[in-house]
Amino acid sequence: MMNRLREANIGTIKNRERDALAKKALPHIRTFFRNQRTIFFKRFSDYKSFFPESGRPSLTALSLRLIEADRQMTLADFDRVWNGVEAETTDQLQVLIYTEESKAMEAGAEIGKTFFDPDVGGSFDLDNPRAVNWFAEHGGSAQYIKGIQTTTKNQIKTIMVHALDEGLTYDETAKLINGRFAEFSLSRARTIAIHEAAAGYEGGNRIFVDGIADMGVVMEKKWQNSLDDDVTPKCELNTADGWIPLNQAHTSGHQNPPRHVRCRCYELYQQKK
Repeated sequence: MMNRLREANIGTIKNRERDALAKKALPHIRTFFRNQRTIFFKRFSDYKSFFPESGRPSLTALSLRLIEADRQMTLADFDRVWNGVEAETTDQLQVLIYTEESKAMEAGAEIGKTFFDPDVGGSFDLDNPRAVNWFAEHGGSAQYIKGIQTTTKNQIKTIMVHALDEGLTYDETAKLINGRFAEFSLSRARTIAIHEAAAGYEGGNRIFVDGIADMGVVMEKKWQNSLDDDVTPKCELNTADGWIPLNQAHTSGHQNPPRHVRCRCYELYQQKK
């Protein structure tokens, strides 16, 4: 059975490699959000006339009706603006996510070769049917990419609603939106980079181990958390599962980490004795 020292050693190596992958992916994801901001403002600038020139007009009954009419028209046009931005950037985002996850997946498979006897078996390449299925169901999926785009849209639209309710000028609104895109290229880009590195890495590691199991070797697994501030109660429950059969789900229902976007847990594998 795997001793605690070896478990800790595998965890150290896994987290070090995942951190390195996330660090390399971060500039590319930040660049995506910067480019998306440029594309957004090229389209959004056509709607300057929908905003007051300076502050909110006096709230007479007539002006309130006009403000509400402009508000509805502007939000409808915002949807059209964003639909154009999304159409122009979705393919770029999909390629970016697929590329970074592919790198992580290959690295995750390599860690399997490091910690298992090469004579036992196990193999990996991106054409592996399990890898293809993983991309279809996880980060490379259209649903996942749509989720990233929708989150961006909703956050920008929240700013739009606030700006129109407060009667902000176009320049004031643009400043708020620009600031939010700056946040995207910092904290949100970092979160995505960490998640893609973890998801691809652990996915590749699991696919390699599945290859070993295909050869008749009975494998088992153990969820291990990193004992940091991002550990959640459900991650702790998964760790408490101890060693379980390879195809058994953990308490949270997950087969392997990551369980959430900032999850730094990792999976350990061994041949059952």
